[in-house]
Amino acid sequence: MIAAFVYGQSNLTIFNNGGQKFYLIMNGIKQNSVAQTNVVVSGVKNGGYSVKLIFEDGKTKDIDKNFYLESAQDITTKVVFKKGVGKLQMVSMVAATGTVAPGSVTY
Repeated sequence: MIAAFVYGQSNLTIFNNGGQKFYLIMNGIKQNSVAQTNVVVSGVKNGGYSVKLIFEDGKTKDIDKNFYLESAQDITTKVVFKKGVGKLQMVSMVAATGTVAPGSVTY
């Protein structure tokens, strides 16, 4: 669970250095129409989110994560695999700067 204490909009970046391309689903809405190894979503409002990564190869098991945002944050996570099971690992979480990353999807 991710939490902080001010209101605003956040940016979420998820990347996979392992090379497997994925689709990002947030609260049932597909965020990228083409599978990618790096997905950035901007304009994420405070609240609860159910995140699912569906891998393009059809072999890699989906990753599910729930989190809650209470303040505007720039969040970066990476996909890691341990014993064949994937999960999202926090890389950084800093106060949002209000900028939108080029090529990002606005939620």
